[in-house]
Parts: sequence; structure tokens; C-alpha cells
Amino acid sequence: MRRSRIALFLLALQVVASPSSAQGACPSAQVDDVLNDPRVQEALDQAWRDSMEGTDAEHEEGGWIQQCRSENVITHEVRYYTQVLRWPPGDIDSSGPPYAPRQNETCRTVASFHTHPGPAYGAPGSDGYHNERPSGEDYLSAASDGVPGIIRYGSGSDTTDFTYNYGTIGDEPREPGWSCPETRPPAHGFGDPHMQTLDGLLYDFMAIGDFVLTTARAGDFEIQARLQPFGTRRPPPSPRASPCATARIASSGASRASS
Repeated sequence: MRRSRIALFLLALQVVASPSSAQGACPSAQVDDVLNDPRVQEALDQAWRDSMEGTDAEHEEGGWIQQCRSENVITHEVRYYTQVLRWPPGDIDSSGPPYAPRQNETCRTVASFHTHPGPAYGAPGSDGYHNERPSGEDYLSAASDGVPGIIRYGSGSDTTDFTYNYGTIGDEPREPGWSCPETRPPAHGFGDPHMQTLDGLLYDFMAIGDFVLTTARAGDFEIQARLQPFGTRRPPPSPRASPCATARIASSGASRASS
């Protein structure tokens, strides 16, 4: 519920278990995708057990979720992994970290999580709290921290996870320590125009006319391009005038054109 954040400045955060196995692709920082990370599910399971729901010692547990990256200095291969920083144990209706989420070039904090031990308000065994939704303090904390949140609530093994944003569209960290590199399709054209082939060859191609960009070996698929002058109604003074392109993708069944 985290309705009142507790400041336990003398207690250090605990890094729980080891990072998950390396991921090949850069992970999404959207909170719904973060929730589906197996490492995050493991952390939620452990936090729920630690919450001791249904006992006299019932309390909230929580932590930060970080996505980290490391680069091989020889091959420059980048691996990604998830790690969880647990907060000190909370009390029956609050939990919180001793400091704000940390963002750096190695690890970005993408979400917080905490437990609401107990069923939904009005359900059998209800403790009188609205465990099924974030509290006002949860929203305030998310807005202050600049990261979305995850909550698990329920009774015994019957639990439910849900996410909440900071603000209306805050489903990713507001100021992450790093971002995934932009990716382009393996073959594409850009500019006036510059081309990149499927095997990575870059070249300039400023001719005007109709051209075949690629053809499938089976002969049932072809990409064509029409290059023409851009921004002028007069005949081009030179075949090197910057053209614009119209692409036509043809297959044995259908064709479509785009520009």
C-alpha cells in the first residue's frame, strides 16, 4: 500500500539472488513487459513469501527492478540482464526504499514493486484495505521517482499482479540511465537516397528511373523502386539530382506500392 513511505536510512538495499541469464536483444522498459520478465516473477514470488500474508507478522515487501548491460571489451558484444534490489521490510500497510531509484550507464531502474498482502476490499478475509489498487501514496511515489510500479496482492497462493503508471502515460522510466540502440531493418534506403543491402553493403544511388532492388531466388518475390526528381517540376538538370522513391513489392499472389 505504501501509504506512508518509511525512511530506513541505516539499512542497505539487498541485491537478491544473481542476475538472470543474459538476453540477446535489448529488453523493453515498458512496465507490462517488465512484469513478464521471468526474473521479475521470481522476485515477486520471493517477496510474497517474505510478506508472511495471513500471519500476525504480515507486512509489505518491495524493491527496485533494474535492467543492466555489460559489454565485452574484446568482441564488443553487449549482454543484458535483470537484477532486483530489495528494500528493507515494511510494516502492515507501508513499505519504501531508503533512497530514490538510481540511474546510470550500466543499470537503469525501470520499475518499483511491492506487495499488498491480503485479498481485495470486501472479499472474504478482507483486511479492510483496497489491496486491489494502488494507494494515493503509491501514485505520488511513482510520480516522484519517475518510474512505474508493480503490485502483487491476494491471499495464500491466490495472487494477482498489476501495474500502474506515474501520470497518464508514464509506463517507462522518465529518465533512464541508458536506452536501447536504434535499430534499422537489415536492408533499407534513406536520404537522397543511400542504400544498404541485405548483407550490409552501403552505397549511394542517385540515378533516376525504375530499378529492381532485390529478387527472391525462387522468383516469387521482388522489390522494385522508381526514383524521380524531388521538389521540382522542371526536367532535372542532371541525373544526380536528389530523387524521391516509390517502392513496389511484388509477389506471386499480390503486389503493393508505397512512396
